[in-house]
Amino acid sequence: MISNITQSYYSAKEFTCTTCDLHFAKAKYLAKHNLKHHGIKYKVGRPKLDKEEIESRKESKKIHGCSTCDEKFRKKSDLHNHILSEHDGYKCSVCHKLYNEQKKLKQHIDITHQKRFACHLCDGIFGYNQSLKNHIETVHEGIKPHLCPLCGKGFSAQKALKIHILSVHEKQNHFHVHYVKVNFQQSKL
Repeated sequence: MISNITQSYYSAKEFTCTTCDLHFAKAKYLAKHNLKHHGIKYKVGRPKLDKEEIESRKESKKIHGCSTCDEKFRKKSDLHNHILSEHDGYKCSVCHKLYNEQKKLKQHIDITHQKRFACHLCDGIFGYNQSLKNHIETVHEGIKPHLCPLCGKGFSAQKALKIHILSVHEKQNHFHVHYVKVNFQQSKL
């Protein structure tokens, strides 16, 4: 005899033997008990859900809401695509690039189109004052604030220092270049 053991995910996690009233924490323990002590074989599985419960569960996972029309989405990327396609998003008046948030558009304009900080020593233009300061210090003044603790060599960027330590002091070369030999044959048309 084969019976089914199922449990709703929202019900109490307790399974009771209908023959001897013993309680089990998991369906598989009840199934083993019934087979061993009562000779009843159970098929353990998830409960069949009706369409309403399936839709309800899908809706409960939608946590990213559109501020324009109150529609909700499971993934942030789906919300982003919705705003761009249904509400035209926020369009840059200079390059027509679309953004799903006004603050992202403002940041884009500030950095890309309104580079306000020009270097007086070269043609460099920067979106942030700190970027200009870093540029002047490292390019024009030769300041290399990132010093190797092992040999004292200076670097203008933290990333360059890390590469130096890995490749020189730890003898690791993470920058392998692989060449593939390809033979091309000329086809006659």
